[in-house]
Amino acid sequence: GISFGLLKQKPVFCLPGGPPSNEMAFLQLALPGILHMAGQDGPPFFSIKARLAEPLKGRHSAWTEFRRANLFCDTDGSYKVTLYPEISRLQSMADSLYVVCKPEGTGRLSSGGLVDVQIMVPLMAGHVTQSGSQSK
Repeated sequence: GISFGLLKQKPVFCLPGGPPSNEMAFLQLALPGILHMAGQDGPPFFSIKARLAEPLKGRHSAWTEFRRANLFCDTDGSYKVTLYPEISRLQSMADSLYVVCKPEGTGRLSSGGLVDVQIMVPLMAGHVTQSGSQSK
């Protein structure tokens, strides 16, 4: 489980599981909390809408799930997203810059469905263009 508390007036986050779960919990919960406490409003990552190029089946319909992904610009200028191959969880953490969220209460998202895709480059690190590349 995930928990948050104060220890001697300092914030403490307890995050779950192995490296992929721990990283995603930090990026989705702890980092926004830390940035909010530091006075930054809004999400830490830029998001865009993209169409799923393949179905996204969740492991648990009752859970919100985050999956690493690849993002492509189609010939008509729209964005499409594919799931990052789960060959190695650590490799996907190192290589993928995009994350798709399967909302709580959904078991499967169909191919062609519109989803939010987070670009995992912090907004404070520089301006992120619509292509997902970073400029300063």
